[in-house]
Amino acid sequence: MSIIRKMNFRSCIDVGCGYGYMIQPLLAEGKIVSACDLSPLLIERNKKMFPGVHFETLDISSGSYSGGARFDMVICGDVLESAKNWRQAFDNLCAMSRRYVLITVPSGKMHKFLEARGHLRNFRKEDFEGPLRENDMKLLFSRYWGFPVHTLYLTMGNILGFANVSKKFLKKYGVFQKWVSAILYMLSFLNYPFDVGEILVLLAEKKSIRFPAALEKEI
Repeated sequence: MSIIRKMNFRSCIDVGCGYGYMIQPLLAEGKIVSACDLSPLLIERNKKMFPGVHFETLDISSGSYSGGARFDMVICGDVLESAKNWRQAFDNLCAMSRRYVLITVPSGKMHKFLEARGHLRNFRKEDFEGPLRENDMKLLFSRYWGFPVHTLYLTMGNILGFANVSKKFLKKYGVFQKWVSAILYMLSFLNYPFDVGEILVLLAEKKSIRFPAALEKEI
């Protein structure tokens, strides 16, 4: 959210919204929010949780939002690594954007822990140079994130196995799960000073839109 708060936009879409963790913070910032996900079950759940948000079931590898809708900001977190055709998915993200595209993807070593969750690939910043150019986008910001806490989390996931971790956290949270989640959330802030890790963050903008120099420096 630290990057998003610096951007000047009104409408946005959360692509691959999952359980909608990004939606409430975006609404709190006064944004007009839409969201989509591959899972019809999650979409129906989210419609009940966020009645003021427009939701749609969508496979971003196959198409764009209904009616050719476009948004000031397109947000896509941890989706492209599982897409059947990530290049087509990225093209669709850019087509849905009037101005900005913000994505996060895994980088570095492909962990068995992540393969078990359906991840097909990891990325480097260089993987996006061609796709950005072909979609008439310019890169505004990029960084690697996650060391040391997220890196430790992935290592522990490899050791314990995805199934063992998931069975403790894919049900209703008890006291133990709530404490662990709270601790991991607080520890995640220790990652911020380091431009190294196994998550790649990219912010791009349509070349036809001028980006304020002062804001670019802040990011």
